[in-house]
Amino acid sequence: MRNILLLLFAYFFGCYAYAQQDTAVHSNTFVVKQIFLMGQKKTKDGIILRELNFKEGDSINIDELPKLFAKSKKQLLNTNLFNEVEIVSDSNMNVFVVVKEDWYIYPVPILKIADRNFNQWWLSKDFNRINYGLWTYWYNFTGNADKLSILLNSGYTHLTSIGYSIPFIDRKKHWGLGFQAAYSANREVGILSKNDKLNFFSDRNHFLIWRKGISLNSSYRKGLFDKHLLSITFLNIHVADTIVSNEVNNQYLSKGKSRQNKLSLGYDYIYDKRDLRGYPLNGYFLKTSFDYDLYNPLNSVSEQNFRISTTLNYYKELPQKLYANAGITASTSHLKMPAYDDFIALGYGNEYIRGYEYYVIDGKDFAYFRSNLKYALIKEKKQFTWMLPSAFRTITFTWMAGLFFDAGYVNSPMEYPDNTLPNSLMIGYGLGTDLVFFYDRVIRLEFSRNRMNKNGFYISFYAPL
Repeated sequence: MRNILLLLFAYFFGCYAYAQQDTAVHSNTFVVKQIFLMGQKKTKDGIILRELNFKEGDSINIDELPKLFAKSKKQLLNTNLFNEVEIVSDSNMNVFVVVKEDWYIYPVPILKIADRNFNQWWLSKDFNRINYGLWTYWYNFTGNADKLSILLNSGYTHLTSIGYSIPFIDRKKHWGLGFQAAYSANREVGILSKNDKLNFFSDRNHFLIWRKGISLNSSYRKGLFDKHLLSITFLNIHVADTIVSNEVNNQYLSKGKSRQNKLSLGYDYIYDKRDLRGYPLNGYFLKTSFDYDLYNPLNSVSEQNFRISTTLNYYKELPQKLYANAGITASTSHLKMPAYDDFIALGYGNEYIRGYEYYVIDGKDFAYFRSNLKYALIKEKKQFTWMLPSAFRTITFTWMAGLFFDAGYVNSPMEYPDNTLPNSLMIGYGLGTDLVFFYDRVIRLEFSRNRMNKNGFYISFYAPL
C-alpha cells in the first residue's frame, strides 16, 4: 500500500509539473532532470544511485527508456536489499525510484543436513548427520549494503564463525573490504572415495579433525557488471593420528602429517550480466579464479600448489515462453605436494553432473557442461497477502518445466580402490520442474538418467546454472 501511494504521488506530481509548463516538450530525447528515491528507510542514497544505468543530466532516447528502467530495476533487485522495485518517470523528465526494503536482520535457526546434498542424506535419513544452531545475518548493517554474519553451530559439525563485508569504502564506490574467521571440529571425516562413493571414518566420542581459518579480502568494482576480488587466507588443519595412519589414509594431509598450515592467495574476476542472479533467464556470467598456496609457515617449505578455474554461463529468452541456458566450468591444478583434500573434484556443493548426485569423482583436473531448455508455465505472477511480514507480503512466483543435458570429465592421475568414474566421460539427462519464489528462492524437482543407465528422482534448492 505504501508503495502504491508513493507511485500515485509520483504520477500526480508529474501531471502537476506538466500543467505548469507553458509548452509541451516535443522531442525524442528524455533528459533526466532529477532522480527521486522513495521507500527506503535505511539504505543510503548512493547505494541505490550506483546501480542505476542513468544519472541526472543524461540524455536518453525515449524508445530506450523502458528498457533502461527495466535493467536498472533488475540491478537493484540483484543487490538483495529490496523485495520490490519500481521506476517511473513523469512528463517533466523526473525519474522516481520506489523500493520496498527487505528484512535485514535474519536470526535463522539452523536445521541443515551435513551430507553433500539432500538426496544423499535421504538415502540414510540419519538424524545424527544434522547441523543445528543459530546463524544471524545482518544485511545492510549500516545502510551501505554491508553484511555482518555470526554463526553458532552444533550437531554434526561444531562451528563458530564471524564475518563482515562492505562493498564500498571510498567516495567513488569502487573499493570494498571484508573478513571471515571460523573454527570447526568434527567427529567424522571423509577419508577417501571407494566405488565412487565417499567413505567416512568416525568416532562418536572424540573429535577427529579441527579447522581454524581467517580470510581477508579486498574487492574492486568500477562498473556495474565486473568485479575483482583479492583474498589472503590462513588455514590450520589438525587431524587425529588415526586419520593419517596406514590403515585409514596416510595421504590425507601432505607428507602424511597430522597438522597442516597453509597461507593462500586468491584472485577472482567476475563479469556478471545476468538479469536476476538468483534465477537468471537472460544474459551471461563469467568467473575466473586463481588460488596459490604461498607457503607452509610452520615448516617454511614452499608448497607451490595452485589451481585455475573458469565458469562461463549463457542465458537466452526464446519465443513462445521458452528459455535456454548453457554453461561450462573447467579447472586445472599444479600439485607439488598432493594431499587427499587437493583431489576433490565433482560431487561437492553445486559442482556435479545431474544424475550423479550419489557419487563423488576425485581428481586433479575437471570440466563439466550443463544445459537446460525450459518452458514458463507461470512467469513472475505476483500475489499480495496480509498473512506474511511486510517485507514479504508481495509474493513473486515463477513455475518452469523443461529438459536438461549434462556432461563432464575428471582427470585423476592417482587411482583409488574400485573407482570407475574418473578418467571417463559422464553424461546425465532428464526432465524437471523449478518453483521460484521472490526471484531467488528455488525448489527444483528432477528425474534423470545417467550413462550407467541408472534412473533417479532428485530434489535441490538452488538454480541449476
